[in-house]
Amino acid sequence: MIQGKHLAFGDGGTMAIATLAVIVFGGAFLIMGTSTPGLRDWRSVFGRARFANASERAVMNVGLELGLDPVSGRPVRVQVEGNLVSIAPPRTGKTSGLIINNLAMPPDPGVWDGPAVVIDPKGEIYRRIAARRRRLGRVVRCIDPFGIVAGRDRWNPLATLDPDDTLYLQHLARQLLPGSATANESSQFFRNRATTLFLGAALAAIRSGRRSPLAAAVFLKDLPALKAALGDSDDLVSRAVRAFIDSEAKSKEDVVSTAEQAFDWLLDARMQHLTQDPTFELRDLLSGDTDLFIVVPSEATEIISGFLRWLLADLFAVARRHPDPNRRRILCIVDEAAQLGRFDAIVKAVGELPGHGVSLWTFWQSRQQMLDVYGEAGAGTLMDTAEIVTVSDLPAISVEERERFSRMLGRYTARLPSTSQTKGEEGPSSTSQSLQEASLEDETGEDILAADRLVVFANSRRYTRHPIRLRKTVPHKDTRFDGLLSGVAPVGRS
Repeated sequence: MIQGKHLAFGDGGTMAIATLAVIVFGGAFLIMGTSTPGLRDWRSVFGRARFANASERAVMNVGLELGLDPVSGRPVRVQVEGNLVSIAPPRTGKTSGLIINNLAMPPDPGVWDGPAVVIDPKGEIYRRIAARRRRLGRVVRCIDPFGIVAGRDRWNPLATLDPDDTLYLQHLARQLLPGSATANESSQFFRNRATTLFLGAALAAIRSGRRSPLAAAVFLKDLPALKAALGDSDDLVSRAVRAFIDSEAKSKEDVVSTAEQAFDWLLDARMQHLTQDPTFELRDLLSGDTDLFIVVPSEATEIISGFLRWLLADLFAVARRHPDPNRRRILCIVDEAAQLGRFDAIVKAVGELPGHGVSLWTFWQSRQQMLDVYGEAGAGTLMDTAEIVTVSDLPAISVEERERFSRMLGRYTARLPSTSQTKGEEGPSSTSQSLQEASLEDETGEDILAADRLVVFANSRRYTRHPIRLRKTVPHKDTRFDGLLSGVAPVGRS
């Protein structure tokens, strides 16, 4: 036996020893190498959370691509009737892996091919995707006030505005006028008067034949000219504006100053040019074959946020006023949504717009960004009404967010081993199993938010409600996108 043989075996015991070694080492591998903290117990005393399985992922094969199946490697796609929210830190691939990959429309079965409105702060999306969209026969419009990507389109919100639609003008004014940190009677007074003045300036621009935001802004700086342009019209708005102009109210200058803030973005001559002689109408987007890109750098987004809010408010209004069950759903992508600032129309619209054929897809660097912009209630509305939420790359130092994410995944019931020994007695201890609560995040023993992964939460009638683990789509490494995207050189060297 010293030589590894035994006469009781025909081959000296070599085969038996080898078999025993396989059993011992194999068992040790299974015990020590397993990543599961405990065997799942289906009695569900503490919960039964689990990840989506292969068959549940397999039915996700048509629509917007969210990532790749971790087993089969095929694209995982979803058809949406609601809104989407994506949360990931900067430089983690959310633009290329969630926006660009979908706009590229690779020649896959089930690919999404609808119209898009894209707010593109860096111009990266337009540069990489515009040529591809045009080759597919789409009309691609680009509003580019600062010449970042040489876009030449112009949009004039007053060109087709109905002057008799006073309610919409009031709604629009409230979206454009600055909010107040304190909703007291004084601030409300200024906003109400400024709203009326905004209406008067817009009507004066239309009636004078100078349909442009610049003309309206000029009227606010010349009240006698505003009064003359309104003439003897007997409508309530004109009468209210004339009465305000003729009054001796001490607060007149403050009201005018408040109204002028709706047009602050027009101080730049490029914005004035952008809103003259329009090259398209927002109604063109309803045809299904037109895309619109708005390229605005982050440092300018806050300054011209009034213009962006006006554009989105008009887009939402166009969709509401022209319902058609047969038209293609418009996907409105807001990259770096925090840069847009607080825009209450988005919070109010998330529950309504999907029913009018518009789905919002907002992108955030963190949940805290949502809280900073919209507060707890607004951020909760954006998340709770989303049909699809994607999360990836949560920083390890964001302890509270990691814990919140873990709670979102849920808990399951596990049978975990426990060792006990009677106090004061010597001898072998006893091992038993007990039911305990375990986090789904820990079930695999892997970092489910590794750099190449993301997790999807679907609140949809079509798909599983269990969280879905996916691999990220990386277009420049994916042969499906070869020759489809225009190259963009990276900025700066590592």
